[in-house]
Amino acid sequence: RNFPEYYWNRVAFVTEPTVKLVHQAIVEKDGAGFKEKDGWNFLASSDEWVGPVQAQVGPDGAVWVADWYNFVIQHNTFVPNQAPTEFILPLTLADQKQGQGNALETNLRDLDRGRIYRVVYKKAKPSKSLSLSKNDVPGLIEALRSDNLFWRMTAQRLLVEKKDATALPGLYKLIADRNIDKIGLNGPAVNALWTLHGMGMLEGNQEAINAVTAALTHPAAGVRKAAVEVLPKNGHTVHLIQQSGILSDSDLNTRMAAVLVLAGLPSAKNIAGIAYDASMKEENGKDKWLAQAWLATAMNNKAEFLAYAKEKGDKLADGSFGRRIMDVVGKEADKPEDKDRKEPAPKPKAAAADAKTIKVTVVQDLMQFDKKLIAVKAGQKVVFEISNPDGMQHNFLIIKPGTLQKVGKAADEMLRDPKAAEKQYVPEVPEVLKATKLLNTGDVVTLEFTVPNTAGDYPFVCTFPGHWRGMNGIIRVTK
Repeated sequence: RNFPEYYWNRVAFVTEPTVKLVHQAIVEKDGAGFKEKDGWNFLASSDEWVGPVQAQVGPDGAVWVADWYNFVIQHNTFVPNQAPTEFILPLTLADQKQGQGNALETNLRDLDRGRIYRVVYKKAKPSKSLSLSKNDVPGLIEALRSDNLFWRMTAQRLLVEKKDATALPGLYKLIADRNIDKIGLNGPAVNALWTLHGMGMLEGNQEAINAVTAALTHPAAGVRKAAVEVLPKNGHTVHLIQQSGILSDSDLNTRMAAVLVLAGLPSAKNIAGIAYDASMKEENGKDKWLAQAWLATAMNNKAEFLAYAKEKGDKLADGSFGRRIMDVVGKEADKPEDKDRKEPAPKPKAAAADAKTIKVTVVQDLMQFDKKLIAVKAGQKVVFEISNPDGMQHNFLIIKPGTLQKVGKAADEMLRDPKAAEKQYVPEVPEVLKATKLLNTGDVVTLEFTVPNTAGDYPFVCTFPGHWRGMNGIIRVTK
């Protein structure tokens, strides 16, 4: 809060050590979720040693940036086609030891020094330093009122560790405070709610439950969200959620939080009824994430949901939210894990029935595919099954022979395109023959491909930023 209001609860500082900057990600509400808008850079450097690795608001309200300040910022696994460091540093594969973690071990790295920057707003109000102790419960309660999250989180941690019941009246008072600041927040109430939860004071304590229940109608959406999330996970909570009206909350993110609480509770007929009735309201299906939350609730209560729907006997219009939910739940309920399947497995699609299936997997932590050469016949139908167990996103493109450098250059240029992620980082050039979407961790996709009749070496490649130089191989087409 020592920075201009523009920064309050909306700018995330994203450190990018390999490109030597701290990015400002403006986080904006987007229905039940959020979206990022480019806020340009908070800090950038042309110094080859700069490598920011952490940036956050400190106890004094300033932004503190930890700079690794090292010339060697590299994973420990050496991949010649991807990172030919023998041309940049005097290192060979034999020189590179596999150390702890996933960082290259080399005596060329400075292990002793780094830099810390403290970025202040020139017109900031003077900061107040606090001295907190587990044994000073009133002081910890007062610290929860701070406008600095560092002090609130520290006070919350100490109160949770202490578990002193004398803190309860002060916590109740903070939760009952229905004031909000200029941007609609009440941070102290949020921290007080999670402190109650962390202290274990919500089990069998009716006064604490009453305080949390009252917070379900707090003016601040964040307080309402915290309240529904800390309630005990039992059947009585379902009743409290229904009574509060939070399932129709004007803030879709808060509404979704309440729905997800229901989704996480043991299956029950009343929860199934709530999910079914919600599926009858088209507004619940208009937001992508809220719709998924209601689907998760229905899926966790499949049998009860279908039984309740049968009792109601409603006629569901094609394409309606209720019909979409019903179709998915019904289909999932028919799977083998829910009942014995007596009919044979469905036949593959005719288009792919005679196709050759080729599995390609991303190698974890290597930014490589597990295959470098794939041999196929001209005109053959192929189904590529691409799986990504890696911690990063990847895609899979098949391109025309001899065009790897051109497509790679186009991929690099996409870094300037604000809609590159929406385009799945697939360059819009005629050299691209086929492409998958971006695969997240754990994703598996199939890509049907009819091999060209012209023999040759057709590269396959990942064009996620910075990956194409190493993540590529050849599809060799022969007559």
